[in-house]
Amino acid sequence: MLLHHDREKWNGQHLLKWEWQKEAYLKQTCREMTIDEKDFPFDQALQQIGYWKNTMKSPHDISPNDDWEETVLKLYTYYEKQKLSRGQFDFDDMLVKCYDMLKDHPHLLKAYQNRFQYFLIDEFQDINPVQYHLIKLLSNHTNNLCGVGDDD
Repeated sequence: MLLHHDREKWNGQHLLKWEWQKEAYLKQTCREMTIDEKDFPFDQALQQIGYWKNTMKSPHDISPNDDWEETVLKLYTYYEKQKLSRGQFDFDDMLVKCYDMLKDHPHLLKAYQNRFQYFLIDEFQDINPVQYHLIKLLSNHTNNLCGVGDDD
């Protein structure tokens, strides 16, 4: 949907596909904050950032629970600024920005709602909050939604 409505911005050449690309932004920030790169769990920080994004929390929505989250929040803020300044995006951005696009442009939402009447989501237990809200937006005109998932 994003590519269809803004081909230049959402072109795959701007996508940060690999963890090492994301880590490069975080490592630069760590150097500026004098955090030892060798001891910092970048993979966990990226997971936390992904969790915040997939629960639709931007940096200004977050109240850190401890020193580690405070550090990751600083990294998140820097990461978002760097991506924005370079016109880049990651997979989480595609979900959040698709949701934002449909919320902010009712005529686009209506067009997609008119295009699709039935929705089937497999592995429903694995969807995250932004995916849930996105599918609710798309299906609320018919409520023809079927979710298939594991009962445990």
